[in-house]
Order: sequence, then C-alpha cells, then structure tokens
Amino acid sequence: MFILALIASALAGPNPGIVSIAHIEPFQLETPVDYYWNATRESIVEGTLLVVQVDPERARIRQAGGPVLYIGNTPAARLNPGHLDAHVIVYIPGHVDLSTAPIFWGPSTLPEAVRPAIEGEEAVHRAQAKPFALSEVHPVLKPKRTFKNEKHIQVRAADLIEKYAPQDMDFAHGYRAGWNP
Repeated sequence: MFILALIASALAGPNPGIVSIAHIEPFQLETPVDYYWNATRESIVEGTLLVVQVDPERARIRQAGGPVLYIGNTPAARLNPGHLDAHVIVYIPGHVDLSTAPIFWGPSTLPEAVRPAIEGEEAVHRAQAKPFALSEVHPVLKPKRTFKNEKHIQVRAADLIEKYAPQDMDFAHGYRAGWNP
C-alpha cells in the first residue's frame, strides 16, 4: 500500500489531489450566461472548459460538502462528479492561462459563497498552489470555440464526459436531453 501511495505522489501534478490537465478549451458565448459558482454571480461571455485528472477520493462529492476545485482564485463549475473515472469536467469564466493560474482543491465550503477576490485569494495563498508547466499546458490546449448559450456548453461537456468519464454518462445524457442542434 505504501508503494502505491509513493507512486501516486510521484505521478501527481503540482498540487495535492490534482494529477494532470487532460483538456483545455477556451470558448466564447453568443448569449451571456450567469455564473452561479461564486458569490459575485457575474454574467459571462467567455470562459474555459477543462478536463482535470484528479485523485478520486478528493473529487468525491459528499452530503455535507467537500473541497472546492479552484482554478486560480475562482471556484470551478463542476459538470460531473468525476470520482469514478478520476476526471472532472469543469468550466470557469474568462480565458485562463494554466501556466500561471494554479488548479487546486480548496477548503470545504459552498462554491456559490466564495468571493474570489477575498476567499479565493486566501485559498490560493493557504494552498500554496503552483501552476502547471507550460510544457504540460500547451499539448492539451484546444482551439477556441463559439457556443450559442449555456446548453451548448453542457452538450460539449457531455462529449467530454463520454470520452474522459464514461461512468458519469447519466450526466451526459441529462445534458443532451432536449438538445435540438
């Protein structure tokens, strides 16, 4: 058991519980959407869709809360639980450079209560989180896409769930429900 833990920590990314970045996809929205995953609840017109390989135990969603996945100082909008396949599909507002913004698990709280400029910055500082090397970011960066609205983000997330987290296919089916391209 000790050897497995040692191997897992050797393969881990720069922050505990974060293994690697599998996919980065910037997007533009034709119709703004409200981002409810932090206390500012801003309206966004651009964002970044990501697939993050994680430690399944850290990703597990619990009834009484669990750690919040941050990208920089912003809580990420999780689109699947991710613990079964160790891949979480998320999005955040804005186009983020993951060679400068760290991905890390912050303290257990409700993401919608986080004020990025205050609690988010404190979480970055406490976690002493480090960004990924440019050599890890560049190969998984995809071209920018344009989505019409939030439903289009969800349908694209369904494709990513199918590829990276097939045990969460119920979420993918839900996102595709009522989809009429």
